[in-house]
Amino acid sequence: MIVALFGVLSLASIVLSLAFLEVRTDQNELVSTDQEYHRRYLNFLDEFGDQEFLYVVIDVDDNPERAAAIADDVASEIEALREHVKEVHHRVSPEAFGDQFLLLPQYDIEMLRGLVNGVVQNEGLLRRFAAMNRLEEVLQFFTENFQRDSSQDDPRVLEWSSRLAGILLNSMKRAANGEKVDSAMDNMKTALIEGSHPRDRGYLFTDNGELAFVLIMPQKDYATLEVIREPLRQIRAGLDRVRARFAGAQLGLTGRPVLQADEMDTTDRDMRRATIFALVLVVVLFALTFRRLRRPLLAGLALVVSITLTFGVATLTIGYLTLLSIVFAALLVGLGIDFGIHFLARYQDELRASGDIDLSIVQTLRTSGVGILTGGVTTAGAFYTAMFVHFKGLRELGFVAGTGVCICLATMLVFLPALVAISDHWIGRRRPLDPPHPIRVPGLSQVPRYYPLVLLGLGVPTVVGLFFFRGVAYNFNLLDLQAQNLESVQYELLLIRESDLSTWQAAYVVDSVSEVDDVIDRLASLRKSGVVGEIESVRDFVANDQQRRVDMLGQAAHLIVPLQLAAPTNAIDLDKLTGALEGLLDRVDTAQSQLAREGEDAYDGAMSMLASWVEDIETVQDRLMDEPEATLARLADFQVAWSSEQSDLRTKLLSILQPRPLTPDDLPDLVARRFVSERGRFVVYAYPRKDIWDETNMHEFVTATQGVSDQVTGTPLEVYESARMMKAGFVSAALYSVTLVFLFLLLDFRSGIYAVLAMVPLVMGLTWLLEIMPLFGLSFNLANFFALPILIGCGVDGGVHIVHRFQETHSTREVSKTTCSAVCLSFVTTIAGFGCLMMAQHRGVTSLGQVMALGCIVVLGATVFFLPAVIELAVRFGAFKVDADEVAESSMPRSEPREEASV
Repeated sequence: MIVALFGVLSLASIVLSLAFLEVRTDQNELVSTDQEYHRRYLNFLDEFGDQEFLYVVIDVDDNPERAAAIADDVASEIEALREHVKEVHHRVSPEAFGDQFLLLPQYDIEMLRGLVNGVVQNEGLLRRFAAMNRLEEVLQFFTENFQRDSSQDDPRVLEWSSRLAGILLNSMKRAANGEKVDSAMDNMKTALIEGSHPRDRGYLFTDNGELAFVLIMPQKDYATLEVIREPLRQIRAGLDRVRARFAGAQLGLTGRPVLQADEMDTTDRDMRRATIFALVLVVVLFALTFRRLRRPLLAGLALVVSITLTFGVATLTIGYLTLLSIVFAALLVGLGIDFGIHFLARYQDELRASGDIDLSIVQTLRTSGVGILTGGVTTAGAFYTAMFVHFKGLRELGFVAGTGVCICLATMLVFLPALVAISDHWIGRRRPLDPPHPIRVPGLSQVPRYYPLVLLGLGVPTVVGLFFFRGVAYNFNLLDLQAQNLESVQYELLLIRESDLSTWQAAYVVDSVSEVDDVIDRLASLRKSGVVGEIESVRDFVANDQQRRVDMLGQAAHLIVPLQLAAPTNAIDLDKLTGALEGLLDRVDTAQSQLAREGEDAYDGAMSMLASWVEDIETVQDRLMDEPEATLARLADFQVAWSSEQSDLRTKLLSILQPRPLTPDDLPDLVARRFVSERGRFVVYAYPRKDIWDETNMHEFVTATQGVSDQVTGTPLEVYESARMMKAGFVSAALYSVTLVFLFLLLDFRSGIYAVLAMVPLVMGLTWLLEIMPLFGLSFNLANFFALPILIGCGVDGGVHIVHRFQETHSTREVSKTTCSAVCLSFVTTIAGFGCLMMAQHRGVTSLGQVMALGCIVVLGATVFFLPAVIELAVRFGAFKVDADEVAESSMPRSEPREEASV
C-alpha cells in the first residue's frame, strides 16, 4: 500500500509539474518588487524597453576605415537574421536628420565658425566658381588657389576644398574611363557631410578610436533556460562569415546577455560532466561498502521519488522555479541519499544480528530512525531559515530545498523501508538473504582510547590558527567566476581596458529636456573625477545652443543667395583642358617635392592624397591621348551633368545653411527609441569609466550616481544591490540556521549537554574550514557562499547520529566502531559529489566544489575524531551517568571479530 501510494503521488507530481510548472529564467524574477531599487528598474524597462544589448566589439588596429567596413558587413549579416534579431545598430547617419545635420553636437561650434569664415573670406572665389561651366576653368581655378597663402584660412575649410578637388579629379577619371559617376549632390555630401573618420559619419567608435561596435538586440525567450540560445548561435555563425571575408579581423561578441548565456552553457556542461563522474563514484562506493547494489539502488529509487514529489509540491505552492531555486534537485542528490545510507547501514546490522526482516526494520526505525529524523529536520530547518532573508530568489530556494529535504526524509523513513521489506521478503523466499558484513573503517574504534592525544592534536592547531586568523577574502567580481577562455569574457575585458565605454550603464529617467541638462551638469563633476566615462542622452543629437548655430550659418547663407550660376555647356577645348591638367599636375609635383624634403610623418595623409591626384590626372591624360574623341565626348557629358546639378546643389546648400532648430520629435526612430519613451519622458545614460566588475569601483560608481539622483536605476545598481542582498542573505541564513539547529537539538535530546555535543562537529568543522581556506588561496564569492547553509545542514547530521547512538549504547567505542563508519560513508558520497565540481571550467562552480569538498572533509574529521574524543572526555569527568564497567570497556582495546570485514 505504501509503495503504491508513493508511486501514484510521484506519477501525479510528474504530470502536474510537466503541465503547470514554469521555469522563469528572467533574472528579474529573483528580486522582489517590494525592493524600491528593483521596482524603479522594472518601471524603466517598461518605459524604455530592454536595453541589454549584445556588443560586437571590433578591434580597430589603426585602420578605422577597415573597422567601419567590418561593422557594415556585420550589420548586413545580422540584419538578415530577422527571425532571431529585433534590432541592429552600428551607425547613426547624419543624413537621417535631413537638412538639420549641421545642428548636431558633433559639428562643434568652432568647426561651424570655420565653415562660415571660409565662405565669407572667399566670397569672390565662390562667385567666380559659380560662374564656371567648363572643366578647364574649374581645373584652372583649383590650380591658381592650390598654393596661395592659407594662413588665415580655417584648416577644416582647406580640408574640404582639397577633398572637393579630389572628388572632381576622381569623377573625371571615372568619366574618362566610361564608368558610372556619382551625382554632384552625392559628391557634395561626401565632401561636406562626411568626415575623415568613420565616427564623424555616425559609426559607433570609442572616444579614443581603438574599438568599433555593432549593437544587437536578440529575440529573447524567457520560457526556456537558454534565453538566447538559437539567436546567439545564428549571430556567431554570421560573425564567422564576416571573419572569413576580412582575414585577420579581430572581433568578438560580449554583453550581459552573452555572458549569462555562456555562463549557463558552461555550468550546464560542467554539471552534466560532474554528475556522471559523481554517480560512478557513488556506485563504486556503494559496491565497496555494502558489497551489494540492490538495496543502494532502492535508496536511489526513493531519492528519485523524493525529487519528483518536490517538483509537484513546488507546482502547487509557488507555481514556478527560478534560476536559483531549480538547483534544489542537485542539493537533494547530495543530502537526501545520506538518510538512506544511515537507514541501510543500521538495518543490515540488525538483520545480521536477528535474521528477521520486519523486526530489523522496526528496530532500525526505533533507533537510527530517531537520529535520521533529527538530522533531516535540522537540515530542512537550515534551508527554511533562508525564507527570512530579503532576497526573493534565496527565499524561494530555501522553501523548495527545505520542503524537498522534508519530503526526502519522509520517503527514506516510509517508502524506502517498504521497498526494502518487499524486496528482502521476495529474495528471502528463494534463498538465504546472507546480509553483508557491517561497514567498518579501521582505526576509528581506537579514537576514544587515545582521546587526550586526539584532543591535543586537533585542539592546539585550532587555537593557534585562531590566533593568526585574519578572515577569509570575499571576491565580488562576477566576471572572475566565469571561464576565462570564453570569447565573451575576453572581449568584455578588452572593452574595460581599451575604452571608457561599458556594457553596463546607470540610467536617469526625467520628464523634460531641461532636466536632462540638469542631470548632465551634475554628472560633469563625476566625469572629471574619473568615476563616470561616457554620458549619452538626447543632447547628443539635439544641441542646446542651436539658435546660435542657426544665426552663424545664416551669415554664410546670406552670401550664397545672390550667386548666379552659369548655364551648362558641352563645349570642351582639348588644348585648354590638356593645359589645365598639366598645370595642376605641376603644382601637385611641386607640393610633393616640398613635403618630401620636410619629411614629417604628419604629412603622410597629404602625400597619400596628392599621390591619388597624380594617378587621376595621369589617367585622364592617357585617355585623352589614346582616345581623344571618345574621351572628350564622355567628359563633355560629365561636364553638362556637373553644371546641370549646380542649381539643385545650391538649393540643397541653402537648405543646409538655413536649418530650423532640431527637436526631440525630429529624431530618427532608431535614436528616439533609446532616449525618448512613448510617454514623452527622457533618459540619460552614464557609463562607468573604471572596471565595473570590481567591487570597489562598482560601489564608488553606484554611490556617486545615486548622489546625482536617488531615482537612478540601471544594471550596475541592480547587480550591486542584488549581490549585497544575496551576500547578506547567505550570512543571515547561516546565523539563523545555527540558531534553529541548536533549538531543534534541544527539543530532540531534551538535554543541553547532548545538544552542545551534537553541535561540536559543526562548530569545529566550520572553524577549521575558515582557517584553512586562506592557506589554499580560497575566497568566498556569490557562487560558493551557499556552501555555508548546506554545510550547516549536513554538518550537524553526523553529530546527531553519533550522539543518538551514544545515548543508546553508552559506549564511545561502539559508536566509533559502527556509527562513525556509516557517517564516513555518507560524508564520502557527499565529498565525491561536490568534489567532481572541481573539474568544472566555470570558476564559480569550481570554487563551490572546492569549498564544499574541503568543508565536508573537515566536518567529517571533527565528527569521527574530535566528537568521540570530547564525549570520552565528558564521560571521564562524570558528565553522564554511565556504568564504570562500560567506561572501562569502551577504553579497552578489542580485536575485531573474524566475521566482521573492514573496508
